[in-house]
Amino acid sequence: MELKYTSQQKQVFSARQQQSAAVLQMGRIELEEFLSQEVLENPLLEYDENRIEDYEERDIVEKLEWLEETDKQNLSYYEQDYDKENDKITNLPNSAEEGLEKYILSQFYTMKLNKRKQKILEYLVLSLDERGYFTEEPHVTAEVLHTTEDEIEECLFLLKKAEPAGIGAKDLQECLLLQLDRKGLEAPVARKIICSYLELLGKNQLSFLAKKLDISMRELLENFRLIQELNPKPGNGFAYREHLKYLKPDVTVVKFSDRFEIILNEASTQVMVHSYYSRMLKEDVDLETKEYIRKKLNQAKWTIQCVEQRSATLGAVAKALVTMQTAFFESGKEYLVPLTMQQLAEMVGLHESTVSRAVKDKYLQCSWGIYPVAYFFVKKLKDHTGFSGTTLHAKERLKELIEQENRRCPFSDQKLSELLKEKGVEISRRTVAKYREELGIPDKGKRKIFE
Repeated sequence: MELKYTSQQKQVFSARQQQSAAVLQMGRIELEEFLSQEVLENPLLEYDENRIEDYEERDIVEKLEWLEETDKQNLSYYEQDYDKENDKITNLPNSAEEGLEKYILSQFYTMKLNKRKQKILEYLVLSLDERGYFTEEPHVTAEVLHTTEDEIEECLFLLKKAEPAGIGAKDLQECLLLQLDRKGLEAPVARKIICSYLELLGKNQLSFLAKKLDISMRELLENFRLIQELNPKPGNGFAYREHLKYLKPDVTVVKFSDRFEIILNEASTQVMVHSYYSRMLKEDVDLETKEYIRKKLNQAKWTIQCVEQRSATLGAVAKALVTMQTAFFESGKEYLVPLTMQQLAEMVGLHESTVSRAVKDKYLQCSWGIYPVAYFFVKKLKDHTGFSGTTLHAKERLKELIEQENRRCPFSDQKLSELLKEKGVEISRRTVAKYREELGIPDKGKRKIFE
């Protein structure tokens, strides 16, 4: 038997290094939850109220200075006003951001409903999925709420009368039918399509569908357009706005006339060591108590160090992003340039894995909206002319071609690949199909229209 010895290098993380890496890749909300738990479990750790106030005051001053700038594109950041009496920035009310649940329940306030029905309606509304559908079986709901199935059905009937039309439906078919009812349309052909032929409609097999229904193509297209006007996801817009409303950016990039300012949104993550327990180490207390305090003190200091290191790393990455993607921050997404994490890591003197952790689940707010930090790392595409573009550039050109095509005879993926090559973007048919799907654009067959 021959014995072989091999030497292998392994990177071994200590528990502290693991925690530091974990804190670095936490998003803002996750970090707030982590610190809240740490403060609860470690008596030596507390929120630094003075630093929190300092951060909030600094944030107000910087944003006021920014609002006074002549660069109007910054107005797309927030709908905010300055409350001079309370010395703070407050959000202006915006009815468009009202939550779906609140919007629906407010429609029942004027109805004379007993408390039991109010509770049932509240349960139904809070159980809606992001599309606005209620998919739970009525008998299951009745068991949960300890009531009768008839009472659940009665409340569901009220819910389906609410706005937006189609809310409370159990599935797509019912959602569309409810909207036809709300419009007061009989539309027998449209109803038949919705009840029996939605799959054929989705596949754009209109000729076959016209034969099935024994109607002319003109009549089918009229009903097709009617169905297209209906909203298959009446709750979807509200879900998107609620998501944006509660999304907290980790970094804000403010554009002034002569510079960019990077603001780390850290007000809620300022913690410190409790001074009372620190003094106890110098007092005459038993060894067991001192040992406990010393242990908790070390844990608290390490937690603070992890948070500070996260801020320093995120700040360095954000500064490098603004430097390397200046054209984007000045002019918009069409000016995003190819950039890899390796390139940025070399610029800031960090390991690529550290940059990867730093951008994970982080969001950046700028003049053009809120973006995942990872959005700014884009692949480079080389075409036959030697020009280096990005995947975003390729997708924009692809989208333009499809928008300009003849819908009676749309381009195949192969044809799109050839047309893109003529425009200086050389990508394969498979890549065209991949980008098209990522853009949410259906294939040739589903884009075709019949007139």
